[in-house]
Amino acid sequence: RESTRDFVGLTQMNDKHYQFPMKDSENKDEERSGVLETIFPIRYMHISNPLFDKKVSLNCSEEQRKSHISDLKECLKKVNRTRPKIVVASGYLDAECKRFMGKVNE
Repeated sequence: RESTRDFVGLTQMNDKHYQFPMKDSENKDEERSGVLETIFPIRYMHISNPLFDKKVSLNCSEEQRKSHISDLKECLKKVNRTRPKIVVASGYLDAECKRFMGKVNE
């Protein structure tokens, strides 16, 4: 409905390269403000490990498992240092992998 200025979804973009209009102190009209706030990309990380494959997880030797767990720990350290908004891990997660995944900081 154009007469009421209703929009479905996100705020109307004014084609100013990923910037939403913001309310400023002088202009009380939020939709037509000249002050813009930059939108930054959302940082996410996808974690992968050979242990997330059920066949590998169940059939690997103890040495291989320790090596994969060590790699997973290093990956989770990087995740905690980077602090992304979203962390994705998909596949078969056994109890030990779930325990390590629980150590990801919020």
